Amino acid sequence: MKHLCLEMARLALNKVREIQQLDESKRKEYLTLARKLGSMIIQNGLIGTVIFLKKKDSVILTHLEDMVRQQTQVNISEPMQILDKDYFRIQIVALEVSKWLKRYAEILLGGD
Repeated sequence: MKHLCLEMARLALNKVREIQQLDESKRKEYLTLARKLGSMIIQNGLIGTVIFLKKKDSVILTHLEDMVRQQTQVNISEPMQILDKDYFRIQIVALEVSKWLKRYAEILLGGD
């Protein structure tokens, strides 16, 4: 039996390690967005957050999409396609993903 929290933690760690290879400005941008991601989802909802991150063309959106898809088998890159009955469940998973991305971004990318 897989432990979902452990699986999510490992995936987040691998995603953030990818960012360590990028230049300083990209690392800082990722860290800033990782720190704000959970609040953005709570304040704006998942749909608003995905649309905003698409406009910013941020790699954190790809990480969020991949990790949510792995947990729910739902593609959030087209948020208007998410069924109403699934929306809050998927948003909760996205919040959990944001927690892990933030945790590892702060550890690996120089957070205080």
